[in-house]
Amino acid sequence: MSSRTFKKGLLASSVAMILSGGLSLPLFAEEAQAQEEDEGNVVVITGIRGSLKTSINNKRSATAIVDSVTAEDIGKLPDANVADTLSRIPGIAVSKQFGEGSTVSIRGASNQFTLTNLNGQNIASTGWYSQQAIDRSFNFSMLPAEMVAGINVYKSSQANIVEGGVGGTVEVKTHKPLDLDSNTVFGSVKAQQATGSGEVDPQLSGLFSWKNDEETFGFLFAAASQEYSLERKGTEALISWGGRVSDVNFQQQRERTAYDITLQFAPNERLDFTLHYLDLELGADGVNTANWVAQVGDRGDGNGCQATIPGNDGSPVCVLRTTTAADGQQPFWDVRPRNATMTSETLDFKAIYKGDYFEVSGQIGSTEAKGGTDFETNYGILSLDPQFAAGTIDARGDRIIMDVPGYNPSDLPTSGNYATWEGLQTSQVVSSPNSDEESYMQLDVDFDVDFGVVTKIETGIRSTDHEVETRMLRGQFANGATFPDAATWASGTLEAGLDGRRIPAPNVSAMIAHTNSDLTSWMEDLSGYATVEEENVSAYVMANLEGDDWRGNVGFRYIDTDVESQYYAQTFTGGGVVFSDAPVSDKASYDDVLPSLNLVYLLNDDMNLRFSAATIISRPNYDDLFANLDVSGNPNDNVPGNEALNKGNVALLPYTADQFDIGYEYYFDESSLFAISYFHKSVDSFVRPVVDQNQSIGIDAPDLAGLTPTELSALGCSSTDCWDIERYVNGSGGDIKGFEFQLMHDFGNGWGGVVNYTYTDAETDPLNFADRNGVFSDSSENYVNLVGYYEGERFSARAAYNWRSEFMVRETGFYANRLHDSIGTLDLNFSYKYSENIDVIFTVVNATGEDDYEYGNDNPAYYDRPDPDENSSSGAPRFSNGYPVSTYERDTIYSLGVNFTF
Repeated sequence: MSSRTFKKGLLASSVAMILSGGLSLPLFAEEAQAQEEDEGNVVVITGIRGSLKTSINNKRSATAIVDSVTAEDIGKLPDANVADTLSRIPGIAVSKQFGEGSTVSIRGASNQFTLTNLNGQNIASTGWYSQQAIDRSFNFSMLPAEMVAGINVYKSSQANIVEGGVGGTVEVKTHKPLDLDSNTVFGSVKAQQATGSGEVDPQLSGLFSWKNDEETFGFLFAAASQEYSLERKGTEALISWGGRVSDVNFQQQRERTAYDITLQFAPNERLDFTLHYLDLELGADGVNTANWVAQVGDRGDGNGCQATIPGNDGSPVCVLRTTTAADGQQPFWDVRPRNATMTSETLDFKAIYKGDYFEVSGQIGSTEAKGGTDFETNYGILSLDPQFAAGTIDARGDRIIMDVPGYNPSDLPTSGNYATWEGLQTSQVVSSPNSDEESYMQLDVDFDVDFGVVTKIETGIRSTDHEVETRMLRGQFANGATFPDAATWASGTLEAGLDGRRIPAPNVSAMIAHTNSDLTSWMEDLSGYATVEEENVSAYVMANLEGDDWRGNVGFRYIDTDVESQYYAQTFTGGGVVFSDAPVSDKASYDDVLPSLNLVYLLNDDMNLRFSAATIISRPNYDDLFANLDVSGNPNDNVPGNEALNKGNVALLPYTADQFDIGYEYYFDESSLFAISYFHKSVDSFVRPVVDQNQSIGIDAPDLAGLTPTELSALGCSSTDCWDIERYVNGSGGDIKGFEFQLMHDFGNGWGGVVNYTYTDAETDPLNFADRNGVFSDSSENYVNLVGYYEGERFSARAAYNWRSEFMVRETGFYANRLHDSIGTLDLNFSYKYSENIDVIFTVVNATGEDDYEYGNDNPAYYDRPDPDENSSSGAPRFSNGYPVSTYERDTIYSLGVNFTF
């Protein structure tokens, strides 16, 4: 049977959820079971059998390696979070931020190597945290699932796909009015409760779509308003700071809103015009409360230490010690309220003209995101009775166990009974806004041809102008800050840590009001200002190929990129800094040719053999391109030895990879599939940090003031003007290889299941990371998905278990690099069809209440080497291999709601 005949014979006989490639599991279908309705000579298959058949047909007919998620109906993604839905696909790993899926990595590549597009073009995204790196990953926590019509995950590349994803490309598709029935109405009302906060939060969404009788014009409006009350408890370690470990409590009120407006005009079969507007906003006001407890004896093995582990510098790190009140150590009550908002706004216009033997399409639009921390303040109290630090700190297991007493607001010092620096930490009052915007134009022309095996020629050109800006504003206090009783800033108690300890709860409104009462103005910290502007031009040509028993495509994509970073130049003189009067700029450029090939060979009617090969790129993170010389972390945190400056490099080349895939598929039933594939990526031009240690810049580091020459020498310093300067260069690459296995089967009578497993070996040069571990970020060796479902006449149920082995998490600032333990989560979905138009939905996310465990993982083999380029830039004992850096409770989230469709 020829490929052309096969494709013409495909009938998508139901509007069903498609999870091809391992998640070929229908969403809770409108119909309970596969039913056959004899309407004359037409047999309509709906429900589960139709969903599975459509899914299989999509996979069989695809040329590239593409896994898809398509909502079987509006608002019917299988998970409330889009990223969680993607995690069911083989080879997809999702990083969760406070229980919500946020970023996606594909086949062992870091999430920064995943390109996310909206309807074929880039979608701007930012973060909310002041220490969060500005990278190229999309934050899926901004996107309500109800807005999504479908998602394509491209694991192989082809010339007509926008470049930028070494791991792969995630293309999000939204609904269009001419694809829906006129006067379609969808609504969802849910109540959600997370175990951490215990609050019940509303989740509302709705959609209305209309088109005229001629089906030539339509409009669609969708909106969502969702709240999420978050409270996360855990422990953190900063033992380089007086041996301190901490109970922490993080609370955040997330308010997510989204609006989607689409106008579509198709006056005839040849023309189609679509205007699309999408507005996303996520408010993320929160407060982090920590109870830092100092241990007698600092980090070493003296002063009664009962157990140690080797530190990453070879010296011991204490993991078990008891402190008494007589030792005089004091806990530190540390509170950081933050106000933050993320927005993303996209306006897109697309026109299509279909001729007899050709098609022309043009697309123009812009996308803009704003985020960062709008306002952050900090209150710190150290003058507490040493009895509250008395007890045992045990870090021998998978988490730190703190056996110390809690305390109340009445135990906080009164005015005049604490040091003058305590209270409002004016140096930490900051605003760190950032923005990300892109304008784009694209023109594509396709020609139907008959050149032997060449059936179509696709060509196109695309131009984008992308600009990212980061800023740092610091609060100014003309007369310092007032210091009332510390209890002024407390309101009752809260539970912090994992052992039921109670500490004062911050009165956030009082803290913000107090900060603003002393705040006189904001000053731009010119060292924290930088922009990156990229002007990209790309062009492609691709030939679609077809023979009797095979099909494919071959082509290449040419890219040309100009990069410029603006910043304020710095001159260090007389112990101070002089900035240039106006921004200066560094410039660079690069170009490349990216070939690609995809082939599918039909072994017989039931078996496919696939092959794919391509050269692909991912551009460097914006944080690595910013050319300003910026302070890394806080140089005034009373921790000697971590004084560092960071300078990006606009001339960094992109990550480049040569990849190939080979796969086998066996369709042993119309609703069943067995498939296995092998993949390999050889990544070149990796971006690596290089640290120039103990540099004199003309400014004394605050934390080094007062140290003796002997103490300075122990830090490798000859004076208090001693800094590490971290810069970035292109280093050697690495290899990602592995295989995917998937099995899906409909057992009949409403029962079915999906199993998929991915093995990934993602290795790189250890020098590419500060922790000196030669493994890609976010990459687990093993990923497992087990999904079972039942769908009856009215009742449906699904259990989905996702497990991944340990993986490295790498961030900037305080949290730095650490190893996340393996984790498996179970999600449950239940649906009851109350009537033809109304479904009752109940879901449980993380039903077994799994938590996050993270450990230090610095490689001591690279510490204090003669070559400064090989030295570990961390050196902090809390990152010593096996030390429990942080442990957090992960919420179990319950949701009960009603969906109605007319």
